This record gives sequence, C-alpha cells and structure tokens, in this order.
Amino acid sequence: MNPHRSGDNVVTQALKIDPTGIYDDDLLFGVLGVSGSVLANARREGSLRFVRKGRRVLYLGEWILAWLEAESGKEDRNEHGRGE
Repeated sequence: MNPHRSGDNVVTQALKIDPTGIYDDDLLFGVLGVSGSVLANARREGSLRFVRKGRRVLYLGEWILAWLEAESGKEDRNEHGRGE
C-alpha cells in the first residue's frame, strides 16, 4: 500500500519537494498520488511547466511547488465565491 495515494486518505509523513530536484510523472504519482491525466490536463492548461526529453516529461521541483500553490489559491477562491 502506498500511504501517499489520494484514495487511501493517509499520509504517514510530511511530503517535501526539492525546488532544485527533477521529477517525472511516475515520481509525482508516487510522491503526490496525482494521476497522469491530472498532470496532462495541467500541462495542456499551461498551469504546470514541463520539459520533454525524448519521451519523458520532466518537471523542476520549483515548477511543481508553483503549480500546487496556484491550485491551492483556486480552491480558496472556489470556497469563498469569487475570491472576494
């Protein structure tokens, strides 16, 4: 069992993303529990920066953190109406 999977609703330790680290889809799934389709949608929308190297899609840690912070802001605005 992966304790970080979103379906388990269990986190046994704090998650830390190194801003200078390099991540791929598999690593993000393992660390954050987000599916490939969520990542693909974020890339298509332009909300998650990435670079392709051959067939691999890579992300810098700072790009992931910026994406998570932006997503957090969207959730806050949705909870409070129009963000007012």
